Amino acid sequence: MLKQAPFLNSSFFSGFKVSNTSCCNVDTNIGGLCLPNSKLCSNRTDYVFWDAFHPSDKANAILAEKFFSTLFSGPPSIAPKPSP
Repeated sequence: MLKQAPFLNSSFFSGFKVSNTSCCNVDTNIGGLCLPNSKLCSNRTDYVFWDAFHPSDKANAILAEKFFSTLFSGPPSIAPKPSP
């Protein structure tokens, strides 16, 4: 069983209106990607998921910020000078 990341709690989803379905119509029998003729949601920023697998742009931006702020929470390190 995968351990849930600590920042994926109810506050993560609070900026979204839809977190239980995708922005486009999917068919999980054929892989869960958007169907070719599916009608896309009118406001993509309201959705956590683009299709059955991929986060929306807004969710990706939030995840990236959380990951980077966790990984690089200390003071920035100075890169060593290249040797001649």
